[in-house]
Amino acid sequence: MEDDLLVVSDGYKNNTDIWTLDLACSYHYTPNQSCFAIYAKIEGSVILGDDHSCKVAGIGTIRVGMFDGMVRTLTNVKHISELKKNLVSLGYLE
Repeated sequence: MEDDLLVVSDGYKNNTDIWTLDLACSYHYTPNQSCFAIYAKIEGSVILGDDHSCKVAGIGTIRVGMFDGMVRTLTNVKHISELKKNLVSLGYLE
């Protein structure tokens, strides 16, 4: 039996305008505190897919501009400074 692994990379690092859609994450996450329109500091942690634990520094609301000019509001976005990309949870979209 042969196993397949799909790895997707958009080539951007720490870009506040690029959001990666993710089926596996439980919430929306960003490493960029500057993205938040509303922000509250919290303490907590998240375990990533590679079993690495990351500290959650805050939670809040972010407004994301879409390709067609519409603005989408993401709530309960968690701030994890260790991440390299912004992640949108497809399962958590409202």
